[in-house]
Amino acid sequence: MGWRFPKIPLLFATILILTLGALPGAAQSPPFTLSSPIAYELTHVINVANQGPGAVTRLDLEIAIPVDVPPYQYTRFRGAQGVEKSQITEKTDDEGNTLLMFHLKEIPAGQGTQIKLRYLVQVYAVAYDLSLARPSGSPESSLRRYTAPEKYVESDDPAIVAKAMEVAGRFTDPVQKARAIYAYVGKALTFKLNVNKIDGALAALRSGQGDCTEFTTLAVALLRASGVPARVLLGYTAGAQDTPFHDWLEFYVPDRGWVPMDPTWGRHGADYFGRMDNRHVVKKRGFLPLGDKVYEGFVYWWSGEKPEISDEISFRPETLWHSLPTPTALPPTATATAVSTATPVATPTSLPAKVATATPGLALPVLMPNFATAVAVASLVGCFAFLSFLLIVGLLIFAVARRGKPG
Repeated sequence: MGWRFPKIPLLFATILILTLGALPGAAQSPPFTLSSPIAYELTHVINVANQGPGAVTRLDLEIAIPVDVPPYQYTRFRGAQGVEKSQITEKTDDEGNTLLMFHLKEIPAGQGTQIKLRYLVQVYAVAYDLSLARPSGSPESSLRRYTAPEKYVESDDPAIVAKAMEVAGRFTDPVQKARAIYAYVGKALTFKLNVNKIDGALAALRSGQGDCTEFTTLAVALLRASGVPARVLLGYTAGAQDTPFHDWLEFYVPDRGWVPMDPTWGRHGADYFGRMDNRHVVKKRGFLPLGDKVYEGFVYWWSGEKPEISDEISFRPETLWHSLPTPTALPPTATATAVSTATPVATPTSLPAKVATATPGLALPVLMPNFATAVAVASLVGCFAFLSFLLIVGLLIFAVARRGKPG
């Protein structure tokens, strides 16, 4: 005796299945939302002075410049003034950072020079959807370096390991671990500006204080000790009260990639976990290493008289130039200018000035219109898939029940 299926329900189920196959992209929502784009022209002025009595016979200055950080930051280098093209070399490191090296000519006593760099940067507020991120096992081989200790990120120190276990040891999900560490660092540390030095994670844990670098390095160390890949971000913040120089971090989540967070600004109550406003501009991933030292801003080598170097960053609102499928409104523009007067010497023993901000961030919208639509479509398609499954199961049960009966 053959199997018989009702024709209309079977046709309906077939249409639903074909519809699901024709809409594969609708069921895959982006892992992040973008909103409120704003463009800045950044001007970075580097002042070099020779107080004498001798001449600076050679000066090689290396500096990281802002680069693209998809999906939320896009840059254009508009050029350098005060130096000739023949005096500039460029390289890309293994983190994807762009480093410019300036080879300056002799500077007599009592004289100086100024280098002016200009960048066009467009930044989007970004918010990652971490609700569906899957738990991770062992990090991929390419990410293991981001779970290892390094100078100022002492993730293998017994005190760091113990604190990581205390704060995040009960979790297996990297997002839950990161959220617990984010909350802990924001509450455990008291902000105290450190000029001309980096204390690092272990010192911050012991003292309970530090500036943005200590907030960042402690969070990175605890994340790495918990098995979550993490790395430092160096950059600038527009609209800061005192200075735009700032450090924050990003951690890695399977199926989501690198996700930003800022425990320094987050300590004020604004949500900087898995989301970032359009005022954070990434200059570099990771510190600027040189031998057994680590530097944040730039490094230089010289011969002859030791030069004095200071730098300043200014922001100016610009016209939007990078486009996304869905246009969004611009927030009020913000400007900031700050000067670092301490000498950021890279060689042989001094550390650069580093500064932080205590300015709370901007509130972020939850969804862009196009992302909300994608979520709604995905939910609808999911419902159809579930109903189709139930219908097919029902048809099979119906067919089995009728098997063996006269037609």
